[in-house]
Amino acid sequence: MQEATKLEESVAKILHVGTDELGGALLEKAGYVNLLDILLAVMLALLAVAMVVFVLGIASTTSLSVLERSRENSLLRALGLSKRQLGALIRREALVISLVATVVGWLFGMLGVMSLVVEGMTVRPVVRWGGFLLILAGAVVVAAIASALPVRRATKLNPVEGLARVD
Repeated sequence: MQEATKLEESVAKILHVGTDELGGALLEKAGYVNLLDILLAVMLALLAVAMVVFVLGIASTTSLSVLERSRENSLLRALGLSKRQLGALIRREALVISLVATVVGWLFGMLGVMSLVVEGMTVRPVVRWGGFLLILAGAVVVAAIASALPVRRATKLNPVEGLARVD
C-alpha cells in the first residue's frame, strides 16, 4: 500500500494535480491488494486454530484408545511385545488417524470450494502436489507430537498392573 501511495504522489507531481484528483485502477488495485492481505492473514490465523484443534483431536483420540485398551496393551507386553514395539503400534495408529483425517478434510475442502462456484463459471481446481505433500508431512509430524503422551502412558504401565485393572 505504501508503494501505491508513493506512486500516486509521483504521478500527481508529474501531472501537476493533487493526489485527491487522481483515481482509477491504480488506487482500486491497491485497495484490493490490501484487502487480500488482510484476508490472507485471517485465513492463516484460522489455519493455526485448526491445527491446534487437529493436534488436540488426535491426542485425545489416542489417549482414549490407550486408556480403553490398557488391558490389551498389558497382555501384549506380557506376551513379549517390547515397550518400543508397543509405542510404535500406538504411533502408527495415530499416524493412520491423522492421515485419514487430513485426506478427508482436504476432500471436504475441495467440495466446499466447488460448491461456491456460481453457475456458468468455469473452475478447474488445481492441486499443487508439492503443497499437498507438505500438508501430509505436517500431518505425520502432528501425529508424532500428539501420540507422545499416550505412548509414554502406555509404555510406563507395568503388564501385571495393567492386567489386574478392572476399569
